Amino acid sequence: VEKAAGPLLGALAFTADGKLAVAARSGLSLFDPATGKAAGGWTRGAPTENRFLEHPGAVAFLPGGKGFVSVAGTGKRRASYVVAVVTEKGEHFLGEVSDYASPPALSPDGRLLLVGTGAGDPRNPPGTYALKLGADGAPEQPEKADDKGPFW
Repeated sequence: VEKAAGPLLGALAFTADGKLAVAARSGLSLFDPATGKAAGGWTRGAPTENRFLEHPGAVAFLPGGKGFVSVAGTGKRRASYVVAVVTEKGEHFLGEVSDYASPPALSPDGRLLLVGTGAGDPRNPPGTYALKLGADGAPEQPEKADDKGPFW
């Protein structure tokens, strides 16, 4: 796995089925830890927007390699984080949170996303927020017309 995944820049984690996953801005790579060989993934080219830094930050993987949820620092002067769902079909921007955002948590079936926040910003009060995801990983909400405010 080290030889196959070594040159990839991204966030590392294990999937629910035991594969090593590397989430990068351009896609998702899956590896079998027992054999060290590639076990799937996808590349979709450059994302539509450069909303986060070099890599996706804290991630949670959708079942079956469909994609990942990212909570990543923006690199702005005030600490802020963007929450996004990245799939082979596209990137779904869910919002920007000031001061603090927890790593994403997904239900075992990948249909419920939880993100905790703790902020001094009145637009984003502290709490735990939930969003339903469709079978393909896309949020079950209309796409936001602007970048203002989070999905909740």
